[in-house]
Order: sequence, then structure tokens, then C-alpha cells
Amino acid sequence: MRQIQHYQLDARQCALFETRSRTTFVLGQGHLWVTIEGESADHWLAAGDSLDVAAGRGVWLGADSADTCLDILQERQDSRPRLTALVRASARHLRRHVRMWHRNTTQRLNPGA
Repeated sequence: MRQIQHYQLDARQCALFETRSRTTFVLGQGHLWVTIEGESADHWLAAGDSLDVAAGRGVWLGADSADTCLDILQERQDSRPRLTALVRASARHLRRHVRMWHRNTTQRLNPGA
């Protein structure tokens, strides 16, 4: 699944974008100058061009023309590990309460035991 964000930059406007996951920059209108942290060469995008960037990179974006339109598509982080941890924690919590309920019930039914 992808998250899509749409931006409109003014002429000579710059912005820094941090990629948290694999990211694709797609230029819909205008011209865009792109500098990626750790790369020696800059990129120039025209309308219809796209650029893929790995996760964990700083990306400087600069609009060369007025009304530059840009879509940023990011791969969604897999939420399964967090969901699995939540299910395990819930199961432990439930088991603890069931044991307590069982102990209390047993004591009430067998007061001398």
C-alpha cells in the first residue's frame, strides 16, 4: 500500500523532505531541482518525470517555476509486527485475568481448601 501526498511549490521555493520508506517523487507540472543526501549529482525533473529514492535519505526539493505540482508516493511501513506485539500483550493480559478469576471462583466454592 502507498501513501500519496500532493504538494504545490511556488517559484524559487525550497523544501527538505525526509524519506522514511522507499519514496517516489512524481512531477505533474513545472520543473523541480532535486538534491539527495549522499549523492554528488543533482537531478532535474520536468512534468511527467519521476524519481525513486531509498528510505532514510534527506531530499532537497527546489521549484524552478511557479505552480510546480509534485506527488510524493511512500511505501507504507508494514504494521504487522506492531499488530502481532499488540495481540500477544492482549493475550497475556487476558490469561492473567482468567487465572485470577479462576482462583477467586475456586476459593469461593471451596472455602476450606
